[in-house]
Amino acid sequence: MADSGNSSIRRITLADMKVKTIAGQSGTAGKTEGGMDKSLFSGPRGIAVDKKAIYVADTGNDIIRMIDISSLQTSKLAGTARWRQGRCPR
Repeated sequence: MADSGNSSIRRITLADMKVKTIAGQSGTAGKTEGGMDKSLFSGPRGIAVDKKAIYVADTGNDIIRMIDISSLQTSKLAGTARWRQGRCPR
């Protein structure tokens, strides 16, 4: 689940309804790659999942991020993060 207000990605276990942060630091926005204890997001909005990764629309940073499911390492997949204040990147 993308928790936009807290700039983090959460996992909900349906059997016991437990919530765990798997990426991002709750309440701290930023743009940092790395493990679950280092990565930072800025207003993530949407996710897609396959067998190997979670793909995140990191909206505040204007990039697509990938979280490896086995290691929970976050990396940038696409985007330049240069679109700011209504101007197109050149």
